[in-house]
Amino acid sequence: MNKREEIIQLAISFIKKYSFQELSFGYLAEQLNITKAAIHYYFKNKTDLGIAICEHLEETFKQQQLYFEQHSELSAYQSLEKRIAFLSDGEICPAVSLQSDLNKYDEALQKKVIELAEVEYHTYVQILARKMDLEQAQILAQAHLASIKGARIYNRTLAIPFEQTILERVKKEINEVERT
Repeated sequence: MNKREEIIQLAISFIKKYSFQELSFGYLAEQLNITKAAIHYYFKNKTDLGIAICEHLEETFKQQQLYFEQHSELSAYQSLEKRIAFLSDGEICPAVSLQSDLNKYDEALQKKVIELAEVEYHTYVQILARKMDLEQAQILAQAHLASIKGARIYNRTLAIPFEQTILERVKKEINEVERT
């Protein structure tokens, strides 16, 4: 992994626990044992870093969809489980972390975060639409993405297994629709 990729990976790890707004080049430099100038070599400013993070996450969504297309034996729920495994306890989706402060970003980063959300949504719709009609896939994608991401936030805040409850419900809904 090259230094640019290391910076992006560390930034993603940070925003899954905290937020993009709290992320600093100083923190990244300290953790990677490099200078802030070295980070500026790859990213002119924080907006550039945010855009690179969005592009990296978009690529992971696209890879997930490609993987799912190549493994047609997997259910949509199994694909979702694979995506959720990317997060550890107490972490939220990095896309949600970026979305939470959308109105505080420069216009270029705002557009990229919106594009990221669109890619994530359309990826999930396409995964669901393999075994159900498009309208049903869109409805389930909206409900599932909102509830799963919200559950991660509640899990971080309360000692109630929101995510477990939501995932059981999501699995049931997907199984019901895929069987028909």
